[in-house]
Formats: sequence, structure tokens, C-alpha cells
Amino acid sequence: MIALAVFISCLVSPLSASLILDGKSYIPLATQGLRYATLIVGVLILPYHGGGLVAFFLLGDLLRAVILYAAQHRALASPNNKLEAAATVVASNEEKNVTNRHQPAGSLYQQFGSNGITQASVLLERAVIASSTPGSITYYELADKIAYIVIQAGYALGILPRLSNWAQAAGAGNLETGHKQYVADMKRLLRIVAIVALPPAALAAIFSAIGIVQGGIRDVAAYSAVLLVAALPIVYVFGAMRFLVMLEGQRYFV
Repeated sequence: MIALAVFISCLVSPLSASLILDGKSYIPLATQGLRYATLIVGVLILPYHGGGLVAFFLLGDLLRAVILYAAQHRALASPNNKLEAAATVVASNEEKNVTNRHQPAGSLYQQFGSNGITQASVLLERAVIASSTPGSITYYELADKIAYIVIQAGYALGILPRLSNWAQAAGAGNLETGHKQYVADMKRLLRIVAIVALPPAALAAIFSAIGIVQGGIRDVAAYSAVLLVAALPIVYVFGAMRFLVMLEGQRYFV
């Protein structure tokens, strides 16, 4: 079942990308919760059958795939300037790259290498934290989820809605305009992320330092202070990586 879920995710990815390019990023984002909604239903129905819960997770992925397919089919059936422009850009790039068919494979290997480095750093990070006091991993994970809310909001509300504009400018060969738009959008987004993340980070640091909160809450506050500050460069990296993909610069990921 896990392998089937991975296969479904591979099918869902291009559907999500098409909808994002069409300016409908809210559809892939809104349907992400389906896998967890069905899982919650599964926990209520089969609270003591862990293996059976996998089927509910898979059901959520299937429902999401069906919804995304229907949304994409409806988008393709209706006239849309963004999709037509994207098709023109793809055709133009295909003509330019007709003599370099093996480049995507190299880029794919580089992305795998980048993912491997990322996962290795996560393992190292967790290993160091686990060597601390008992419960440190749990406290860190709680803080990580708090920071992830800010990161995911920045990505979903600040990066995804602008991807189609970046892609059209970059794909049309207007790199200077595309880069200026990317820089302006990211500056605006990072200012908003700083306003949202830095004050809570400062409060969390103060609470953990002077002992206003105790025990596990103090540890969560300490980790949250660091991770909320880290949300700024993480959001920037997310945006930079998406822009590099549009410029076929995946080799810089590693």
C-alpha cells in the first residue's frame, strides 16, 4: 500500500503543477488535508488496527488525485491565457533543447543528491538532539511543527501564487524581468514572514531564558525561538529553488 501511495503521489504532482500554473494553487493546497481527514476517520472506526489505517491514508490520496484530475480537466476544457502561454513556452524550450535530451536525467540525479544531503542533515540534527535530556526529540518536534506553520503559510500564500508569473517570464527568455519580479516578491514575502515569526521567537526566547515557563514547555519555547528565526532563510530557499528549477539550474541544488 505504501508503494501504491508513492505511485499516486507521482501522478498527482503534474496535476498540482498544472493547476498552480493556471493560478489555482488553492486547489492542491486545500486537498492536502484529505489524506489526514480520512486517516482521522479511520482512527475513529478502527482505533486498534494500525495496518488498516494505511488503507484510509491511501484512500485520502486517491480522493485527492480524483479531485485534482477533475479540476485540471475542467481547466483544460475552458479557455485560459496562462495555460496557453505556458504551452507556448514549453514548445519553445523543447525546440531549444532538442539536441540535449539527456540533461533532464542529470538534473534528476542532482535533485536526488540534494535530497540525500538534506535527509542526512536531518538525521544528524536528530541524533545530536537525542543525545540531550530525555524527551528532547518530542519537544523539538513540537517546536518544529510550530515553525512549520509559518513556513508552510509563506510557501502557500507567498510563493505558489507567484510561480506562474515567474515561470512565464523566465520561460519567455525575459530573464531580467523575471528576476526583478522574483526579487520584489521575495522581499515582500520575507518582510511579512519576519513580522509574523520574529516577535514570537523573541517572546519564546525570553520565556525560556528567565524561567517563566518550566519543564517541557520551556524546552519547546527554546527550540521554537531558534526555529522561528530559521523560518526566514528556509522560506527564501524554497523560493530560490523554485526559481532555479524554472531556469533549469537544478545543478546548483547540490
